[in-house]
Amino acid sequence: MKIIVSVLSDQLVPNILFVRQLEESYDKHIFISTSQMENKNKSSIFAGALKLIKDDYKTLIVDPDDPLKIYQTLEKEKWDETAKYLVNITGGTKIMSQIVFSYFQKFNATEIFYKPLNAKTLIQLYPNLKTLTIDKVYELSLEEYLFAHGYTFTASRELTQSITNAEYLYEQICFYGDASKVALIANAQDANYNKKDKPYLTGAWFEEWVYYTIKEALQLSNNQIAYNLKLKSRFSNRNTDSDNEIDVAFIYENNLYLIECKVYNKRQVDFSKISTAIYKISSIGQSMGLKATAWVAICASLGNSKQRMQAINYLCRMTRVNQVFSLKELRNKEEFITTLKKTFI
Repeated sequence: MKIIVSVLSDQLVPNILFVRQLEESYDKHIFISTSQMENKNKSSIFAGALKLIKDDYKTLIVDPDDPLKIYQTLEKEKWDETAKYLVNITGGTKIMSQIVFSYFQKFNATEIFYKPLNAKTLIQLYPNLKTLTIDKVYELSLEEYLFAHGYTFTASRELTQSITNAEYLYEQICFYGDASKVALIANAQDANYNKKDKPYLTGAWFEEWVYYTIKEALQLSNNQIAYNLKLKSRFSNRNTDSDNEIDVAFIYENNLYLIECKVYNKRQVDFSKISTAIYKISSIGQSMGLKATAWVAICASLGNSKQRMQAINYLCRMTRVNQVFSLKELRNKEEFITTLKKTFI
């Protein structure tokens, strides 16, 4: 019998990657968790991400700060001494990892591992200390990543109109420097405009342009990127269709990237609108793990005020938003993509 032992914490992605990376069968899972983590439904989320049924796993609740109580909890369990244990101590507190490491050495067939999130390696800590090179790194889908953080979602992956339409609007704004000078957009922003394409012309086209541009440049598959996401917490009690909305989200090298997309004309752009977009994407990003990266893309000039730019940059640092892209950066599509790629290094 092969049993995978996983120490759980807020960040479940390393645990999922460890299991997915194992190209061998296993019979059972043991989750070592805490009351705090179970109040956040971490065992249920982890089991769901792995598509396990209740009989496939068992959760042991330990005191994360008391070495003796952790050991006593492990001792009370009836362990199969003939089983092979594959133990992942990437998660949990330092004390939890240390006690689990020490405890499982008592079994003859035990291997203990640490999984760096982005490295193409797996570190075996016991019985021998060595680095195992992974020939083919498992690539999480966007669905798997969001599920690991307790979310399901609906999203769009097919463009509502031809990309040439979005490209035309993008090029027109780049040429004139202001959305109010592009007739199609200006007309659609009129309060009396009531055609079905109003949502598209007033902003949805830009989400689709960002989505398509990034997907093509990074050669992402359909399951790695989406736009117009409506997220719903699996454990939310709110009677709404979604708890959060994201304009564009994608997975690259098992990290999550989020983009808030806005189209304004020069008269509409003010610090209040910019800061609202920053706060929104920051709030969502900080619930998605330590490695989630957030951007804001505004298809408009932000003006020449040094004071405004200093305020924007300061707010980005405070909220962990990587950058606000304006029309200045978006005009050159290649430079826009190059700037994104620098984040991946």
